[in-house]
Amino acid sequence: MQVEGTSLTPKKRFRVGGITYYYRLGKLQACPSKRSTLKKKKKKDENGNIIPDRTPKQRKNNIKFTFARYMFAFIRERFGDLPVWKIAAAQRGMTDDNLIHATNYKYLDEKGEILDMEGFKVSLGPLALPLNLRATRNGTLVTITWDDPRDEPSAAPTDRMMVGIFYADYRNTFTLEKETGATRRDGKCEISLRDDDGEVCIHPFFARADNTAFSEDKAITLPDTE
Repeated sequence: MQVEGTSLTPKKRFRVGGITYYYRLGKLQACPSKRSTLKKKKKKDENGNIIPDRTPKQRKNNIKFTFARYMFAFIRERFGDLPVWKIAAAQRGMTDDNLIHATNYKYLDEKGEILDMEGFKVSLGPLALPLNLRATRNGTLVTITWDDPRDEPSAAPTDRMMVGIFYADYRNTFTLEKETGATRRDGKCEISLRDDDGEVCIHPFFARADNTAFSEDKAITLPDTE
């Protein structure tokens, strides 16, 4: 409550910026203003119905975002101490969490599951991939082959083959084969799937021997062999 003063006497009490000022024994005092919390007024449509704070589309996007966070956390856990995303993110001035989200969010469905197994990026980096990288499948056995005689910084014979795996029937999971035992000079790599049913999409990529650089991955879809 404000009390007006005369031209000779200052106001006994006045508020400025949430602070109440008043005079006591001729000295100016101050304390936080005490006001009841104002309730946010609900917006209503022309029929008098309360308009929700968030639209159905906004709520749907919020749900997808929440599920996506869990999915990306699961994928980063599979990488463990393999710094694929940390190195790529540092080069872009980002965190690995932000980079994997910015790169792959569009490839998830509203439940945070893999919608586009081929579009999803497993690895980013400057190392080169062979042009003729290919794969075949026989049940649970996948054979990856390539020809690459190069010996240069972007394609060293000692670069190690790694493979990310997505299963069409289990779109909320991801497998990463870090220790395939194959190097670029070998020209061949074999991995075993956990299940011989359904379509799979493999993402082979190379890692420098000391894990300081990586290549982008190449998506190869392999249909069910039955």
